[in-house]
Amino acid sequence: TLFRSRADYVININNLLEDMGFLTVRSSINPVKSRLLNITTAKKIIKKLDVFHLRRKISKKLRETLKEKYRKLDLPLKKDDAAALKAGDFVKLSGKLTVARDLTLEKMFADGKTARLKNAALYYCGPVIKGGKVIAAGPTTSSRMDRLAPRLAKAGVAGIIGKGKIGSSAAKFLKGKVIYFEAPGGAGALLASKIKGHRIIGYSSLGVQALMEFTVEDLPALTAFDLKGNSVWKK
Repeated sequence: TLFRSRADYVININNLLEDMGFLTVRSSINPVKSRLLNITTAKKIIKKLDVFHLRRKISKKLRETLKEKYRKLDLPLKKDDAAALKAGDFVKLSGKLTVARDLTLEKMFADGKTARLKNAALYYCGPVIKGGKVIAAGPTTSSRMDRLAPRLAKAGVAGIIGKGKIGSSAAKFLKGKVIYFEAPGGAGALLASKIKGHRIIGYSSLGVQALMEFTVEDLPALTAFDLKGNSVWKK
């Protein structure tokens, strides 16, 4: 009985919202709350509000679920912590990350300077730094470094953080030795907000590919390839 068939029938949107129980979102439409609208427009608004209300509920539930699922880990990774992780586990990493990509790693291996990689959590990243602050720190596509997997495993790297799938050729060298995490792609600014400190520790002439160290707090990631060789990519 709330809606009538006449298209020119007018109602007060403020009262309509109260009748429909949308008290929690009333304040979000202050610009139109006292406006008189025809029935067609009112139906459209109610439909949008219903979706908005539902999205809020879903987002809240999702945040609560992820909060419960995230496992906080300190870096450097302890062997027991790494062994307990399963593909699909969400983690938040805090501590020191060694930051390097293919060019830097190639130089390190060529120079025999791999001590830094022992037990390290290695982040594939070319950060954007402005005014002495990291403003973007999204992950680099990990497959670029697949060819280095045998040497990374031999150097004693404990964990790798990157973007996307690692190839089967790399996986066979990492299995049982190196755990692989995926950081969210397209979220460079968010990831940068988790960096509490940064410094160049080698190969400064390489610019954004210089060897760096990040101090991070609650950096979000997904366990994509665990030590048993299970991955999130297998159907």
